[in-house]
Amino acid sequence: RCSVLVTYFRSMQYRLSASNEKLAVALKQIENLARNDDLTGIANRRGVMERLQQCIHTAQRSATPFCIALLDIDFFKQVNDRYGHDGGDKVLQAFGQLLSSQTRATDCAGRYGGEEFLLVLCDTQLAQAGVLLERIRECSESLPWSQMIHKDLRVTCTLGATQYRQGETAEALISRADVAMYQGKAAGRNRVVLA
Repeated sequence: RCSVLVTYFRSMQYRLSASNEKLAVALKQIENLARNDDLTGIANRRGVMERLQQCIHTAQRSATPFCIALLDIDFFKQVNDRYGHDGGDKVLQAFGQLLSSQTRATDCAGRYGGEEFLLVLCDTQLAQAGVLLERIRECSESLPWSQMIHKDLRVTCTLGATQYRQGETAEALISRADVAMYQGKAAGRNRVVLA
């Protein structure tokens, strides 16, 4: 009887272990879906905001500098209107790939909403951020849009960036980057503005 019970309990233990492994995999997939944007392959608003909060906490403890940037695709509504939502989706996907390829593993690029992206650039001074953002702007301008979507398509972006100030909230920091981005739009778009 004891050997039957031991065999039974081992079998139950094995099944429970297998169920726990499946549950852990499912939980990881759910967490991934909760923090990543399916379309662009980068963080979604929740994921990028979590990274921003982490950087704020680090900066408050150790005075480590960091910057954020807001990126808006210029005239995106016209892309959707002219080339359909499929064309718009391809543009968003291309920006997701571009931002992934240009940022470091410690940074975070996320889709903040619609055609707007938020970049969290850890351990970065504003001048350093400006170099990276200009490179992103130039890359977006020179992507082979005509081959990807339509021969007449040209896509640019406007970026506004700022550096974290000690004691500042995430909302205040984003607001300053937003003002800088809109200054760039008012000045003709397709530019980087540092504030």
